[in-house]
Amino acid sequence: MFLADKEWIILKPGAPLHQRLARAIRHGCQLAPVQAFDTYGSGDAACVTRAASLGGFRATREDWYVPLPYPCHCPSAGVVLAHLNDVHRWTREQIADWLEALS
Repeated sequence: MFLADKEWIILKPGAPLHQRLARAIRHGCQLAPVQAFDTYGSGDAACVTRAASLGGFRATREDWYVPLPYPCHCPSAGVVLAHLNDVHRWTREQIADWLEALS
């Protein structure tokens, strides 16, 4: 169950980016349990980016300067989270696990 006061401590801007993203994605998966591919999603479907947004992730100015490494060798110019979601079809939970491993 989502407890705003406890979860917000984890999602607050002072926590590491990877940890905040992973927690928000996991919470978003509970709110939109169907994974969307090649689209943002709607209703009970969400790609990894929408799951993070639904889960309460709000990027800070500093977040834009934290690089996320690609865990693959694809010659892609896309954003890494969308790439893992749409091209490699990683589950949102797998992406959250990967993000936590970066922390």
